Amino acid sequence: MELLDKVAIVTGSTSGIGTATAKIFAREGAKVVVTGRSVERGNAVVKDIQNAGGKAAFFAADMSNEVEVEALFRFTVQTFGKLDILVNNHAPLVEMLDERRDRSIADTASEDWESILRVGLTGFFYTIKNALPLMITNGSGSIINVSSLASTRGTPGLSIYTAAKGGINAMTRQIAADYGKQGIRVNTIVVGTIISNERMATAWSHPKLMEETIKLVCVDRLGKPEDVAFAALYLTSDRSAYVTGSELTIDGGQSSKVALPSLDEGWETLAAAATKNDLFCFTAKQFP
Repeated sequence: MELLDKVAIVTGSTSGIGTATAKIFAREGAKVVVTGRSVERGNAVVKDIQNAGGKAAFFAADMSNEVEVEALFRFTVQTFGKLDILVNNHAPLVEMLDERRDRSIADTASEDWESILRVGLTGFFYTIKNALPLMITNGSGSIINVSSLASTRGTPGLSIYTAAKGGINAMTRQIAADYGKQGIRVNTIVVGTIISNERMATAWSHPKLMEETIKLVCVDRLGKPEDVAFAALYLTSDRSAYVTGSELTIDGGQSSKVALPSLDEGWETLAAAATKNDLFCFTAKQFP
């Protein structure tokens, strides 16, 4: 019961990482406000939590709408009396994937840039702005911003998403610096490839895609929503009382690995072929 009597808002908790986080928080004693745009999925998550003996309530809100975000926080205080934890997990996936509005810079419309940033970055500002006064009143609080490896490197064809995630990391550091003396901790979780919904599970059921993606990580599988949720549990519990302004990377080691084939995967053949074209002149045998 790491979070006994704590009250948490988990945004984007109608599926994937958010759902896993809400369920684990509730199992650890927190009262959880589930929120997202899908009423049907949100109510289903709450029902699962309650059936498992936890406490939860759902509030439908669009994180790009400041008025709805303000209503979410009023609902939380009216329902559970306070706020101790905020997990910002929402992302503009519908706009990015279904509507395909996120593209390379030259192909990106100005209105798409503004609308996707409103969900993916400004929405974080809205929630944090509303959370801070409540946490200051408590004298403590923990905020987690879920980011992505896109925040630290270019992501082909996703210029707005990449910019938003970079902004989230910077925002985390700034808020930690401004509010740490008031007992508020703010951290970022930087995630790699997490199979977090049915669409992703279907896509990565293709053997070749799975094989090629696993080559990018240091372990023998891709990430699960629970991998991120347990990291969030640590960062919101008293076990991380001295952790703030940090970036905790959950990516199976992807960011620590150079994306090149090993010497066992044909480098000698590739090097020999390249030598013939005068691109570079070495073979695997020349490595110490």
